[in-house]
Amino acid sequence: MAIDVDASERQLTVSPVTGRDEAPAHRGSGLRAAVATVPGEASVSASENRSVVLVFVDQTITVAGGAPSNTASTVKVSLDKIGDQWLVSGIRSGVMSVIGKAASSMSVAGVLTVAALAAPIAHADNKRLNDGVVANVYTVQHQAGCTNDVKIDPQLRLAAQWHAVDVLNNRNLDGDVGSDGSTPQNRSAAAGFDGQVAETVAINPGLAINGVEILNQWYYRPDYREIMQDCTYTAIGVWSENSLDRSVVVAVYGRPPT
Repeated sequence: MAIDVDASERQLTVSPVTGRDEAPAHRGSGLRAAVATVPGEASVSASENRSVVLVFVDQTITVAGGAPSNTASTVKVSLDKIGDQWLVSGIRSGVMSVIGKAASSMSVAGVLTVAALAAPIAHADNKRLNDGVVANVYTVQHQAGCTNDVKIDPQLRLAAQWHAVDVLNNRNLDGDVGSDGSTPQNRSAAAGFDGQVAETVAINPGLAINGVEILNQWYYRPDYREIMQDCTYTAIGVWSENSLDRSVVVAVYGRPPT
């Protein structure tokens, strides 16, 4: 069996030399290849030496003589910190939905993807969601007549991360002011950004939040829509955090100093 892991694309390809999968659900089916990707993760719990991460796994299985079948699964991965490394101590899978052929168990590719890609992740950063928010802000700006680009700024992203973690852990927070009384401008300055900033915050009472829900919260709120459509905000930082019953997304918009 040949295994190819592409960490940058968060993808793992399994090409069995024998032409057959080793997963019980597919024995004797003449499997040619299985490709699994991890489109996202969410932190379930975390302590100093143990963490549990919910990993979303998409699989495409190609069987000789048939069309590819796709499955979308969730996997709960337990991680223990041994020395300076986070190592997988347990994997528990559960099928979310199946598109095409029914699948009764995760393929070899799915399990190996979790082991190869999820193991180092103690706290998920939801990069795919964060980047999608940036793209949506760019679209909203250009629909409003802007012609500028919107660039991700690491300092603004750090400020967004600080507030997202704060809002996730302090349930009485639901806006721009932090538990320490800080404002978006305070946090951005502390992160090293010198320009003027604004902020939008989305909160969902559940494990996950998607781009549509974020846009619904922001676009139909006049003050937030005004921020999103402001062409002078050419820098942005986005961060999201999740728990089992709360998801938080923070975007910090900046006007770089001239």
